[in-house]
Amino acid sequence: KMHQINKFSFFLMVILISYGNAFQITSKLMPGFRLLKMSETYGKERIQLITDIDDTVKSSGGVRLFWKVGPTLGGIDTQYARGDFYPGVFQFAAEVVNFGKPPNMQPASVAVLTARARELKLFLALRPGQKLCQQFRIAGERLFNETGAGSPDWGIDCDRTVLYGSVAEWILQWRKGWRKFDNFQKLRTLNDERTRYVLVGDTGEYDEECGESMAHGFREEVRACFFHVVSERDWLTKGRGGMPAGKR
Repeated sequence: KMHQINKFSFFLMVILISYGNAFQITSKLMPGFRLLKMSETYGKERIQLITDIDDTVKSSGGVRLFWKVGPTLGGIDTQYARGDFYPGVFQFAAEVVNFGKPPNMQPASVAVLTARARELKLFLALRPGQKLCQQFRIAGERLFNETGAGSPDWGIDCDRTVLYGSVAEWILQWRKGWRKFDNFQKLRTLNDERTRYVLVGDTGEYDEECGESMAHGFREEVRACFFHVVSERDWLTKGRGGMPAGKR
């Protein structure tokens, strides 16, 4: 139901806003109106972007063990060379986490759900000095410098928000979706009730299964899921049009 606000009501509302207070207006003059702090107009939630790495942020190259008949080393994408970063992934992440975020709230660090085995962290662990982590930080710094959104220190918290898989998933591939969902549930315990989630993954390592479980089990918290469609050979059926420019 709409209510007409006379000049006095409007003047009163301006005064209250100028003091920066949030009130539930109960007078008969303006029933049902609630005055918000400036920060509240942005909402009270923030987005945490959860991402896979191989074939989502960078290409695995489709490398396999044992003369191309063994398990893959990270993924199946042969369209890009191994180690190539996909265009736009870092800027996309930076803009997603700052969408609708209150200006006085720090953006949530990037969370990583990866199939990389924790038993091999000595060789496979993500570290702040690595190029991938640096690229996320550069994207956050660029967005902050150009628009004032976010934080110049934003990126992956390698000690806190990187959750690994196990060697078992290299053998039992079907466990990857379960493992990533299990790690998502662990990630939730690190956050407060204001955090909402966007999953970014690919179609090669059971990320879709993880996304379905997240959306089913935590419907109110999961805002979106995005999946990079990858394949070992299917893209070749597109002919030259399926090959990224400048690649092999």
